Amino acid sequence: MTSTSSPFPLFCLPHVVLSEVFNSTTPDEIIRISLCSKKAARIIKLTSSKWKKRKDLELVLQGTQPSVVKYKEFSLLSVSHISKADNQRYQENLKIGKSIVPVNTSNMVTYWADKLEGVRSVMEYVMDIFNSEIETFDITENATSSEIHYIFQWMAKRKTAFSLFILDSNNVTTDDLNFFSFNEVVCLNGRLPETYRYQRNSFWTFPRGFVNLYAGSWMRMSHLLTMNCRFIKIMNVLFTNKEINSFLKKWQAGEACPLLKYRDLGFPKLLNLEEVVEGLDGVNVPDGIVREFDIILSDNKINFPGGYDIKRHDGTIVTVCTETHPELPITHLRIAVWSKIRISLCSKRAARVIKYTPNKWKNKNSLHLIFYGNEPSRIQYLDCPLLFVSKFSENENLEHFENVKVGNVIAKMGKRNMTIYCKNTLEVIKRVVEHSMECFNCEISSFAISHLTMSSEIQWILQWMSSRNTVFTHCWLDCNQNAIEGLNNFKNIRFNSTANGSGTNNPTTSLMAIPTEYLSIFHASWLKKTHLNYMNCTLLDLERTSFSCGDINEILKKWQRGEILSHLKCGRFGTTNQDLDQLLEGIMSQMFIEKKEYKMSESDVNPIYGGFNIDREDGVVGTVTNYSNDHNMFALM
Repeated sequence: MTSTSSPFPLFCLPHVVLSEVFNSTTPDEIIRISLCSKKAARIIKLTSSKWKKRKDLELVLQGTQPSVVKYKEFSLLSVSHISKADNQRYQENLKIGKSIVPVNTSNMVTYWADKLEGVRSVMEYVMDIFNSEIETFDITENATSSEIHYIFQWMAKRKTAFSLFILDSNNVTTDDLNFFSFNEVVCLNGRLPETYRYQRNSFWTFPRGFVNLYAGSWMRMSHLLTMNCRFIKIMNVLFTNKEINSFLKKWQAGEACPLLKYRDLGFPKLLNLEEVVEGLDGVNVPDGIVREFDIILSDNKINFPGGYDIKRHDGTIVTVCTETHPELPITHLRIAVWSKIRISLCSKRAARVIKYTPNKWKNKNSLHLIFYGNEPSRIQYLDCPLLFVSKFSENENLEHFENVKVGNVIAKMGKRNMTIYCKNTLEVIKRVVEHSMECFNCEISSFAISHLTMSSEIQWILQWMSSRNTVFTHCWLDCNQNAIEGLNNFKNIRFNSTANGSGTNNPTTSLMAIPTEYLSIFHASWLKKTHLNYMNCTLLDLERTSFSCGDINEILKKWQRGEILSHLKCGRFGTTNQDLDQLLEGIMSQMFIEKKEYKMSESDVNPIYGGFNIDREDGVVGTVTNYSNDHNMFALM
C-alpha cells in the first residue's frame, strides 16, 4: 500500500478519467486506495459512483474470529483484537475514523485494543466511503450477547432498516431479537437458550415476508401462532399431530397467521395426516393429483401431491400435505394458501361469494397484465400470478385438465399450473382479465408487452382496454412494432411510461408528448435530438443514446432558453463520451465540488458529488453532473 506521505500520480488524472478508473475497480480496491490519505478518501467519495447507494454491504459479526465487513463477495476490512497481531512484516499504521491502528495490508485485517469499538469504526468508515448503510447482518454462533447488544444498539440509533438478518447464535435474548423486529427477511440458524421464555413481543408479531429457521426444536406452538408472516420454513420441529391440528383450527377460525401464504415444517418423524386434519372438514385430494404452488422466493414451483383442502370461514382454501424423502429421516408438512382467483373458478356461487365478501384485496391498483407472444400471457396481483393463458396444443396431456367457465367461455385449465389453454388466446385473455377485475373490483392498472407480441395482438388488446377508459399507472413496452401507435387510443392516459425499444420502428412523438411522471428508454440509440422537443415528463432516463457532447450542448442551451423539457425535474442521458468542457461550451455555469443531495421523492435521494450550476432564463437553476454507471451518463437535475 502506498505510504500516506508519498505522491500518488493517480490523483493527477482529470476528474472524468479518474471517475472511470474508480468505476472499473472492485470494492476492495476502492477501500485500499481510500486508506492512502485523506485526499484519496475525499476524491473517491466525490468521483466514484458505481458502488454507491446500494444494498450490498454486509457485516459478519464473529466472537473468536475476526469480524468482517463485506461488499457482496468482496471482503473489505476485517476487525481483530490487538493480541492477534503477530505478523509485523505487512503491518502499517493507518487512520480509520478517528483512530490510528495497525493494519495487515496483505489481508486487510485491522487490530484494535477494543474489538467492538473497531467493528463500529470500520462500519462507519466503509458506510461513509460507499454512502450506503449496512443492511445485511450475519451473526455467527460464537458472538456473545454483549457484542450483539453493543453493535445493534448503536445501529438502532441510525434507524437502519435491515434487509436480511442471519443469526447463528445460541445465546440470544428477547431483547436481542427485538433489534430485528422490522426485518423483512429473517434466518435463524441457531437455537434460543434453554432459559428462553416466550414473550409476545414485536419480533414474533411483526408482519414480515420470510422467516427461515434451520434448528426449530426449541420452538413452541406459541411462537407459531403469533408469527405474522407470508412464508415460513422451519426445520427439525417437535410438534405433535395434535398441536398441528390445533394450529390449523385456529387458522381456520381466523385467529392465527392472517398473512400466511406458505409454510414448510420439517419433522424428524413420520406424521399421521389424518390426525393432523381431524375435525377440520377437509376434502381429501387423490394422491395422483399433483398441484404446483408458486413461491416468489424460489425459481422452482412447490409440488403438492394429494393432501387435504381445508376452507377458512371467509372462503379461503388451504392445502395440507406431507412428503417424505426415503434418503433423509425427515417428513415435510407443507401448507399452502391458494389465491382467491383459484377459488372463484370453482363455481358461479364461489365467484359470487368472493365478489361480495372479502374487502382486503379490492379497489387497489394491484392487477397487472403481462402480455407475451409465444409464451403464456398472465395476469397477476402484485407479484402473485393468478392465471395464465396459452395456445392449446394437441400434444397436451389432458389427464390434469378440467373445464372451467371464464366469463361466457368454457376452456380447459391445467390444475397444476393454473394455465387456461385455448385456440383464440386474445378472446380468452380478455375474459380472464374481465373475470379478475370483477373478482377484485378494480381495473388493470399496469401492463407489460413483450417484444414477441404481434402487431395485431397489441392493437386488439389496447383498443379493447381503451374502450374501458382505463387509467394506467405503469406501462412497459418491449416491442418494436408500429402497433404501439395503439397507445394513442388513450387520450387522457396517466401512466409511468417505461419504454424499452431497440428496433427501427419506435414510440412515436405523440406517445412521448403524453404528460407522464417517468419516461425511461433503455435502448435509445435510435433517438434524435428532435424527439426531445416533444417529451413532456418529470423524470427522464435515456440509456445508450447516440448523442455526442455537442448534441447535449445544444439540448442544454434549448433547456436554458425554456424551449424543451420545461417540466423536467431530473434527466439522465447516456452519451458516447463525457467531455465536460465541450458539454458546457458557450453556457454560463458555476462549478462546485461539495456533496449535495437531490431529493427525487421521500424515498429516492440522489447524492451529487460535484458539478456545474446553470441558470435558465426564468430563474430556475439546473445542476449538470457526470452520473456514472455501466455506461457513460450525464445528469441534469
